[in-house]
Amino acid sequence: MTNSIIHAQYLSSINIPTTVLGGQLKMTTGAIVGNETLKQLEKYHFSKALVGVNAIHHQFGLTTPEEEEALVKESVMHHAEEVLILADHSKFEMINFVKFGELTEGKIITDYLPSKFRSLYKEEIQIVEVKSQ
Repeated sequence: MTNSIIHAQYLSSINIPTTVLGGQLKMTTGAIVGNETLKQLEKYHFSKALVGVNAIHHQFGLTTPEEEEALVKESVMHHAEEVLILADHSKFEMINFVKFGELTEGKIITDYLPSKFRSLYKEEIQIVEVKSQ
């Protein structure tokens, strides 16, 4: 299940059955947002949620520039047993307009954590570095 038209198109192209949430399409990001999207999310429980972020800050948490997208991300995280926070190295120690979560609410998956930021992220915050091939 996704609220991203872009992700839905990709998953469909590799023959993965995909459910797309309904709501209002944001032309700038391809995300589906709004009250209808939030109402639909209330019906679901996820074993895992993959949540992309625009910015991660050791004190301020997880942020995004769009308020409507923040509400969807927050709802998805609330309905998931396990949250995987997706962010490349350029997102660390950045802050965007709207906060939607804490660092401790999920496991952060990244290409790498820049060494200059390692001391800022406490042991209770799970970070998994994945090398691209």
